[in-house]
Amino acid sequence: MSENQPTDCKPLEEWSNLEKKKEIFQEIIGQLVMNPALGQKYVTDPNAAKEDIKKLINVPDEVKIVFLPAGDSNTPGGGSVVIELPPAELPQALSATDMMEHFLCTYNPW
Repeated sequence: MSENQPTDCKPLEEWSNLEKKKEIFQEIIGQLVMNPALGQKYVTDPNAAKEDIKKLINVPDEVKIVFLPAGDSNTPGGGSVVIELPPAELPQALSATDMMEHFLCTYNPW
C-alpha cells in the first residue's frame, strides 16, 4: 500500500491517467471556488498543495504542482511562465527554436 494512501480508501489513480487527472483537477478547482482560503494556502505553500493532491492521485516525487494567484494572467507580459531546465549534455550554443522548447507554457502574450 502506498505511504500516501489512507488505508480506508480505494487505490489512487496513476498520474499518467490523463482523463482521471483531469477529473481530479476539476474537483480541486471546484474546492478552490468554494474555499478561496485554500487557494491562498496553495499559492504560498506548494508542499501543502502537493500533499493534499497526493490524497487523490499518485503524484510522482519529481512532479511540481504550482498554484498561481488569481489575476496572474493579467499581469504585464503575460504573467508567470514554466521553464524546463535543459539537460546538461545539450550543446551550449542552442538555436532560438531549441531554446524555446524549454519554455513550456505561458498565457500566450504573443
